[in-house]
Amino acid sequence: MNKFYVLGLASMLFGSSMSFAQTETLFQQEMLPNSTAIAASSTEARTVHLADDFMVSESAQVTSITLIGAQVFQNLPSILQSVDVFILQTDELTMAPSEENAVYASLQNMDNVELVSNGFDQNFIIDLTEANLVLEPGHKYWIVFSAYIDAPYPSNITDWHNYPGINLEGTSLAKVYTNGDWMEMETGMTFLVEGTTSLGTNEVFTQKKKVLASTLVQDQLITNLDNFDSLQVYDLSGKLILSSDKVSTPVSFLVAGTYVAVLKDKEGKSFKAKFIKK
Repeated sequence: MNKFYVLGLASMLFGSSMSFAQTETLFQQEMLPNSTAIAASSTEARTVHLADDFMVSESAQVTSITLIGAQVFQNLPSILQSVDVFILQTDELTMAPSEENAVYASLQNMDNVELVSNGFDQNFIIDLTEANLVLEPGHKYWIVFSAYIDAPYPSNITDWHNYPGINLEGTSLAKVYTNGDWMEMETGMTFLVEGTTSLGTNEVFTQKKKVLASTLVQDQLITNLDNFDSLQVYDLSGKLILSSDKVSTPVSFLVAGTYVAVLKDKEGKSFKAKFIKK
């Protein structure tokens, strides 16, 4: 299997004095080498839906989701008929994919879906720019997908497969729905969620206002925000790590790395800052 390397998580979490939204990586799982790809194609004989969960670290409007995959026979553009795309807000998948719990659903069409075909590699880009899809931190979301193809069953060489992904800590393994049941896979999916985070006039994203006493932290995360009310800390996968209403919050238990602090003042304004735990 060809190796496919996607862009690293390199989006800036805030720029200097922005008054406009910037597209950034909201969530990403990269390919896990030397693992089995996961089929996610449906035919007249059977349906197969592939799903994996993700989170965001702050309120964000999703602009696109890219699913990274492949097809052995390399004729997907000529046999692809339509796709199913669901984005569900739920902790666990317990029922057949449907519009229940869906914050977005597009069934058996190609609206706003582009297949980028390059030989073995076959990637789906789902354009959500016009969907006005706003996701919130503290919730678990699932991307559920199936590619409907004109091919006989079984059809392993014509099926579209998602590359196996490195499952991020705090998220679930990928799941496949077929024959009336969800089955857990051994890996995650390889996919990328992109969007914008400066959504409202009451949210302030600026480096001119230093909301943390220091962005290099060891034992205590100390706020420097006037009229401070509360804060939440997320890791870069979007998992909520802690909440606090203290000006000085113990963080010695955090694993060394980069985090995002989302602070609120008593007027309801939100501020975000990136910090590094030593």
